[in-house]
Amino acid sequence: MRYSKLLFVLVLTLILVFGSSMSAFATRGYDIDYYVWPNNSGTISGSSQYIDYAPGTEISITANPKSGYIFSKWKVDAENDGQGSFYVYTATYTFNIGGDTECTAYFEKTYYINVSVYSSSNGMGTVSGTEDYKKDDMVPVQAYPNDGYRLWIVKLYDKHPNEENLTPSQPSSFDNKMPDNNVDLFALIAENPDLTILVDPDDPAIGEVTGATTEKVLPSTSITLATDSTVRSTY
Repeated sequence: MRYSKLLFVLVLTLILVFGSSMSAFATRGYDIDYYVWPNNSGTISGSSQYIDYAPGTEISITANPKSGYIFSKWKVDAENDGQGSFYVYTATYTFNIGGDTECTAYFEKTYYINVSVYSSSNGMGTVSGTEDYKKDDMVPVQAYPNDGYRLWIVKLYDKHPNEENLTPSQPSSFDNKMPDNNVDLFALIAENPDLTILVDPDDPAIGEVTGATTEKVLPSTSITLATDSTVRSTY
């Protein structure tokens, strides 16, 4: 009888121990670890890390770049889930956890392009393109002269345009490839020159000059004249 009681206690103990082990195994959760690269380039919000999540729990994390950076991609390592390593290109990544998971948010440094109308050209036109971009991004830059003005785009980094002997360096619309530094672009806008057709005073006119104009015209504009006297044009 005594042995029967001992056997009963032993069996009950084994059942309790085995049952506890099975229960612990059945509720074994998975955790998520996340990182930022490069350091201090951004933060991660959403589902907390270092917590055991039940299999199938929905996890949602968002990469938030700091000023001067832009989100690039997630690198996800989910070896225990059988998925291996892969990349996700949306800032918010949502999935159902099926194994311990490591996520690294990659951010890229951005550089500022400032497109402005040079001070002496204020009121003569407008520009577009100012924003933050990554290195090697192609930035569409445009300048829009108002009626009666012509345009030069001058690309400079640390000084203002020199209006003496200025030659155009870019058209009014172009794609600027971003370097790994901030960029200043200045639109220098000038008034169209007057073109005046005059009769040569040393050769008095005998007849009529047609095609003469005192309006503002763009450089290289073709002017057709008909006259019986010597004429000259001045800018």
